Amino acid sequence: MRDDVVFVSDALMNAQSTGGPAWKNSSIPSATGIAGSYSRFGQYDNFLYCVDNTSMRPFSIANPSCPVVQNVIQIGWNIETIFPWKDRLFIGSQNGVFIFNATNPAQPQLEAAFSHATGCDPVVCDEANAYVTIRDGAECRNGVTTPVNQLDVIDIRNLPSASLRKTYPMKNPKGLSVAGKYLYLCDDGLKVYDKEDPLNMKLLAHIAGIKTYDVIAMDETHLLVVGDDGFYQYDLSDPTAPKEISRISVTP
Repeated sequence: MRDDVVFVSDALMNAQSTGGPAWKNSSIPSATGIAGSYSRFGQYDNFLYCVDNTSMRPFSIANPSCPVVQNVIQIGWNIETIFPWKDRLFIGSQNGVFIFNATNPAQPQLEAAFSHATGCDPVVCDEANAYVTIRDGAECRNGVTTPVNQLDVIDIRNLPSASLRKTYPMKNPKGLSVAGKYLYLCDDGLKVYDKEDPLNMKLLAHIAGIKTYDVIAMDETHLLVVGDDGFYQYDLSDPTAPKEISRISVTP
């Protein structure tokens, strides 16, 4: 359940582009694949991008039955996640965030990099900011013992310049997602924030008692949450009172 991905049919994508109900108010670009913040692969245009511990591999999927690998792009060490956003690829590592410009999708170019404290590092973004959770744990710190559990808000309005706007302390944050004015975060359960003012984000709801790992915002009112014990769907028509609408249990 770590590299969780949602595959979306052409009909659903068409509903997004035409304002259909399945994607009402969605902020997800239609040319971008939909995946969790811990995913190691993502799709933009006719390319699938896969990351391993040190590099990124673009695959042309213009002919889906016969993907064609492009040149391997070396990035660094401890690469963990990839998040496509419009024509950019946000890559999380244990030490920072790398931003690649995919204007030429066959050969993405490094545009900016942002360093942070060592820790597990999923990243998502919107038009103005990247949101990065950093957490401690044996698998994340490579022997570093100083605790670090936080949400960083990074200004990406003037790339290639990227700078830290604010850090929010957290308990042990994991996956996250954004849609419209809201940020959804797995930290001691599920948290819903109003991120309209990134320097003063407001906690609207907190569902405790579930062990969440990742969250995918299908739009501002529909969440898919990945937990240690299964998959949850929530209706957020009222963001201050999320309603569980389904659950698929999975034996750990």
